[in-house]
Amino acid sequence: MQNLLSNGIQAIVSEEGGHIHVALRKEEGKIFIDVADNGTGIPEENLPKLFLPTFSTKGKNGNGLGLAYCQSVVEGHGGTLEAMNRQDVGGALFRINLPDVVVH
Repeated sequence: MQNLLSNGIQAIVSEEGGHIHVALRKEEGKIFIDVADNGTGIPEENLPKLFLPTFSTKGKNGNGLGLAYCQSVVEGHGGTLEAMNRQDVGGALFRINLPDVVVH
């Protein structure tokens, strides 16, 4: 979560009135966590590469491991991590999808 929030903050830092929205919901045995911002969004050509280790758009300010690590952690818990652009309002959306595990 810290990495997704940090990336969102970086995306909105130059936007006046930037916002990050975090939402959790439970549907049909799954838990969804959405982290959305109203920044500039993700260039379409970068979407397929976002989770590749060492891919970065931050130049010397990033090593490209953050999103790859996030995806690895989420998958380790049986979930998925998706990235998409918010077509309706602009910005980016990262969605974590986890199985709803009940511990007794």
